[in-house]
Formats: sequence, C-alpha cells, structure tokens
Amino acid sequence: GERTDLRSSLRTVMNFFVVLRPEGILRDLNGEARRERRHELLALLEAHGEPARERARHLLAASVAPDANADPYFQMNLVYLLRVIPRPADVSIDEEVNLVMRTAGKEAPPPLVKQAIAYLAATRHDKSERALITYLRVFENMVLQPQSAVYSREDVETLLDRTSVALARYATPRAWRALVDHGPKAEATLGTPMARLVEAGRQDLS
Repeated sequence: GERTDLRSSLRTVMNFFVVLRPEGILRDLNGEARRERRHELLALLEAHGEPARERARHLLAASVAPDANADPYFQMNLVYLLRVIPRPADVSIDEEVNLVMRTAGKEAPPPLVKQAIAYLAATRHDKSERALITYLRVFENMVLQPQSAVYSREDVETLLDRTSVALARYATPRAWRALVDHGPKAEATLGTPMARLVEAGRQDLS
C-alpha cells in the first residue's frame, strides 16, 4: 500500500472482496478503537484512491445532518482522507471547504479541528486561507478570554501553534500579514506569540 507503483494491483485484489472495497473498509473504520488498526485501514483506503475519497466525502456530508449523531473521530479520519487523496477536478473546492468547516464546528474536539486545519493548509483556495485566518483570531480570543474558551488552555495554544504554522506555509501576503499581526502582541496571556513567527522565518518573504 505504501508503494504507489503497486497500488493498481492491490486495488484489483481488494475489489475482489466485498469487505475490502471502500464501503467495507470505511464500515470497519467507523468505531475502530485500536490506533494501529485505524492506520492500516486508512492506508488501504488511500490505496483505493478516488473511489474511497468520493465515499468518504459522501459519509462526511451525511455526518453533519442535524440528526446524524456522528462520531467526531470518524469524521476526523474522513477529513484526513479528503486531504491525502487528490481531489478530482469535478469536485467543487468551495463546497468541500464549507463541508470541512461545518464538520469542525464549535463543539468539535481538538483532534478533529487539528485535522481540519491540516486540510485547509493543504487546500489552495481563497476560502481556505480566510478560514485559517478566522481560526487564528478565534483561538487568539480564546486565550485572551479564557472564560469563553471551549477548550483547555493547552489545547487552544496547540491549535494556535498549528494554525500559525499553516499560515506561514500558505505563503500568501494575506496569510503572512495575519501572522505578523499576531506575533508582536505583548499580552502575557498569549504566551509566546513571537515564537509563532519562527516558521515564517523559513519562508521566502521577498
């Protein structure tokens, strides 16, 4: 599964078995408690490529329905698949970004939000850039006003760090301006915002 040159043959073998087709693997993935097993299933889904991605997107859309009662950790794995499997040209980036943002709402656990940030960082689109900047401001406000935070301080700082790295690597003037606006702030409650500029120092800012 790790060798892209052999995935075509692997897909032929997997598609022979109903349980090893994307629908079967995703069914096993939903609720799987063992981390190592989840990684194995995700690797098989990545090897399936576009059919697995399409099914993952369909399940993610169904998971945000009002009465879905979805497992956020299964949603996290679905967002991961949307990130690592190339998006087909006929899939709307705008609609998919909206879907991921709906998944990682205010009640979402930090691991799901981290995966959403990773997805946005890997998706080149104006809406992704704006979403990352919004995340930066939301997490910054949570640190400045802890009484309104929905996560622990440690989790918020981690999310703030992840968002800062994503903005630095996004490599657009608007993303960098948001990051540079955050970095020099002197409020003690923000921790060390200047340290969040380190990743920007590895970029060509010319």
